[in-house]
Amino acid sequence: MKYRVVSVLKDNRPRFLIISDIEEIEILPSKYLKHLDQINASPNTVKSAAFALSYYYNFLQEQTIGLDEITLLSYSEQNKHFIDFLYWVKSGKHTEHNTQTSNKTCNMYLGAVFRYYQFLALEDVLPMLKVLRVKKVSYFDSMGVNHQNAVNSFKGFFKEEEPNLEEITSEEIQELINACTNDRDQLLIAMMAETGLRLGGEILGIHYTEDIDFERRTVRVRYRESNTNLARAKNAEYRMALLSNTTFEFLVKYISDNRKSLMNSEYLFTKLTGKNKGEPLDADSVYSMLKRLSKRTDINSHPHQLRHYFAEERRKEGWDLNDIRFALGGHKKVETTIKYLGENNERLIEATDQYYSNNEDLYQIADFL
Repeated sequence: MKYRVVSVLKDNRPRFLIISDIEEIEILPSKYLKHLDQINASPNTVKSAAFALSYYYNFLQEQTIGLDEITLLSYSEQNKHFIDFLYWVKSGKHTEHNTQTSNKTCNMYLGAVFRYYQFLALEDVLPMLKVLRVKKVSYFDSMGVNHQNAVNSFKGFFKEEEPNLEEITSEEIQELINACTNDRDQLLIAMMAETGLRLGGEILGIHYTEDIDFERRTVRVRYRESNTNLARAKNAEYRMALLSNTTFEFLVKYISDNRKSLMNSEYLFTKLTGKNKGEPLDADSVYSMLKRLSKRTDINSHPHQLRHYFAEERRKEGWDLNDIRFALGGHKKVETTIKYLGENNERLIEATDQYYSNNEDLYQIADFL
């Protein structure tokens, strides 16, 4: 492949660049990635865009055509070009191993490419693509106010596969925990199941020095731009989650038992081995861990299943759906979230405490204390 993504650490944040096989920086896509940084896009969004653009540039090289030539094509020719890109990614030609890609991921990559073209058009570098048509969308914000936006749409996206809604049970979660080879993974799975926190944006961003209230058994989600593992709370959320007595005891034991390795880090979850030992744990490492557990247990699990489990268990306990929604996600506006926390978070904490009283030590964490 001619083009690849590199990251450099600047101001304690990863910055992404696209370089060629002769180690030259590709100016336009790298300028766009810098723009995403400047408008405060999440690091994972910037990273995803970087890889999407590197794939697209490799596709352009195979097709022996340039960006400016694409904009001069007719509507039907542009349409075919971008659909060909979808199938190129679908077949795995963007990877070394030709691994087939899901329709959803293919669409995500093409969406990133379109946003890049739009950026170049707004910069007066290229004209707007013919295949993008203006479409009005309507939505309600968290305060119930209706908004309308004009967005550019493309008719050739793949039909996305139905999501896998297979549920995971408390017995399966316990089996996964039992199959773990270290206390870090055991604690991580238990906390995801008990709190419903998102993986990359929330639980991996927990700083044990600041975000844990040892008196109240709570962990707090904080919005931070500087997390080097790209963990950033979605929509600048600010909320807290209560742990059961047993899981919190295990958390305290984990910090105590691993105090030497945690001493040089502020993150609760860090890498345990290899040249990156002690660095904050990232989402890719967690997915790899879950794949290893799948081979040992024949249980296919992923973080979203654990969030779904959290929501379903609260629903069975009779929680109001609005409370479940807030517990899972918070608000888009920080002011609204803080207001909600002040008025209703204590009620949620009490409801969670009651849930743990009714369902203490579901995953037999006490066995590891």
